Amino acid sequence: MIAAIVPILKLARHCDYFDYEVPDIIAHDLCLGQLVAIKFRNKKIQGIVWDIRNEVAQNEQNLKCIDAIIRKTPYLSEYQKTAIEWFARYYGVSLARATYLFIPVQPRKNRNSSKPSSITIPHIVVGERSDISVPNGRSTIVAADWQGYLSIITNICRDSKEQKKQVLILTPSIHDAVFIHAFLAPLFPNDTLCITSETNASSLANAYDLAAEEMCHLIISTRHALMWNIPSLEHIIVLDAESKDYKQYDQNPRFSTRAVVEYISQSRSISHTLLTFSPSCEIMHESLKTSVPIRSIQSHTPLAFIKTVNLKDHFRSGNTAFISDVLQNAISQSLSESKGVFLFLNRKGYAGLAQCSVCSHVFACEQCKLPMRFSVRTHSLRCTACEHTEQLPPHCPHCKSHDIRFSGVGIEKVANTLRLLFPNVSVVEMSMEKKTSKEEDSNIEKDIQTHIIIGTSHAFQQHWEWFDRIGCIGIILGDPLQSLIDFRSLEYQWQTLMRLRALATTFGITTVVQSFDPTSLFIQTLYRADWKEFCDWQEAMRKRFSWPPYSRLVKIIARHHTALIPDASEMLMKKMRTTIAPMKHLITLFRTSSMRSLQRPYFLIRINRETGSIDPLPRELETFFNEISDDWLIDIDPVTF
Repeated sequence: MIAAIVPILKLARHCDYFDYEVPDIIAHDLCLGQLVAIKFRNKKIQGIVWDIRNEVAQNEQNLKCIDAIIRKTPYLSEYQKTAIEWFARYYGVSLARATYLFIPVQPRKNRNSSKPSSITIPHIVVGERSDISVPNGRSTIVAADWQGYLSIITNICRDSKEQKKQVLILTPSIHDAVFIHAFLAPLFPNDTLCITSETNASSLANAYDLAAEEMCHLIISTRHALMWNIPSLEHIIVLDAESKDYKQYDQNPRFSTRAVVEYISQSRSISHTLLTFSPSCEIMHESLKTSVPIRSIQSHTPLAFIKTVNLKDHFRSGNTAFISDVLQNAISQSLSESKGVFLFLNRKGYAGLAQCSVCSHVFACEQCKLPMRFSVRTHSLRCTACEHTEQLPPHCPHCKSHDIRFSGVGIEKVANTLRLLFPNVSVVEMSMEKKTSKEEDSNIEKDIQTHIIIGTSHAFQQHWEWFDRIGCIGIILGDPLQSLIDFRSLEYQWQTLMRLRALATTFGITTVVQSFDPTSLFIQTLYRADWKEFCDWQEAMRKRFSWPPYSRLVKIIARHHTALIPDASEMLMKKMRTTIAPMKHLITLFRTSSMRSLQRPYFLIRINRETGSIDPLPRELETFFNEISDDWLIDIDPVTF
């Protein structure tokens, strides 16, 4: 007897399964989906029995034998196998890599179970909402605040538990998963699981067994439990469905969580709900195609006081700081009421441009040719594209002048202004470059009413549980930065501000939005929380230039060493042109600009027709992708450029 075993390893694109001889002693107990121990490349690993053939192994085949059966009951169900096969075929990866991505192995040594990180739950009143019914089938719900958001989750979980069914809740980040678990655990004691990348191997394996045995009804996870064996799964909830964090960035494969959820819900005929504060154009377009209207949950709390400030008028008055009089008064009032202040600016460092005042030389990255951002804290220049960092030279390299000016604004410049305006208040900077330690976070949380926090989106997304003690939110610069590379850049910036607005609405926080053009459609739709008008505006622009959702994109990215890139790129380009030539009416091929191609070149393929998120690609493209070596990463429906 011969068994086809899929090793739980990250293997190349063409390595699906391997044949192993079945010893007579275990032949009667062996069945499909079992977890077995095998030898692979002189190592002892675990694998899944994918197929069994009643054949006699020939001597010349020189097959290895299966060492043992780890689990007599199937570790992988039939629908899991079907889903993993679809995933591997759709994203162009091996069965081994797809299985490794979703199925936990049994650890050799049992370790102490890891518990989710502790988190402070903000005071959010979640009462019975008669206007919120449990959705069935495919649904998209837009909530105005966290009360409505959590009410929907609670209602779905309560309804499913009454019917003794299971619910899978997916979150875009570990922090969100920990918060949702901390919120639901008291409501459903001993009936919740929290699975993140911080969960150790023993806890992961135990959680997998609990879900498969229906010992737990609420599974909260960040993509890890997406293809677990959850027999009585009735509902999948995708929180912050518009978040680009649901798309894997550096891993192979780069898969879309929302697309996998769509496939699972269709194949298993279960309900799934996309929960969001601001739907993306793709979500809204899909809703119109399927004739499933987007439900909007209005807030039952008074709307926060939102005021816009024209920065042009502010600078005309002779003030050069980015803190207007209106914002300064709001900060003073919040501090006098013993409440904290959060100021948002999605620009790191001190200034976006360092330039010689004499010869106008711009300090740019040698590789990307882009202006580098200056940081006072480290006295260095940093490229935002390739992350190259260098010290600021003492003089201009062209004219040797020491007169260097710094244009633009960053959180460090605003923090310096705040320290001058409020000398007796602690000003804290928060960004990906300047992360605070757990001890610093604890100190800020205990005494937040004496702090002004100035930070990027990283700050409020990782610490939004503090906002029940915040009295003022200030958006330093609400105007968007239009990107020539990424057609979704405006949408991403608007969604970030909408998340911040949802926090202001939830806790009734006074909000000041500073802008050079407060009458722009971007600012006005934010002020009114009018996501329909914003999506219509963005969708009209994309339709004009035939960008998603009116087309589909596939990104092919170099993964191998930089020295091999030029020749490999030319070879791949020739092969793609030959493949795409018969389909010129359907497919357009783009080559990257020189800005980032020096570091990691990529090619962009646009399919010029409307398709669904899980519709198969043209057969010629699928064949071509199967022929590409693993030196190239295939990114279907990319979210970044």
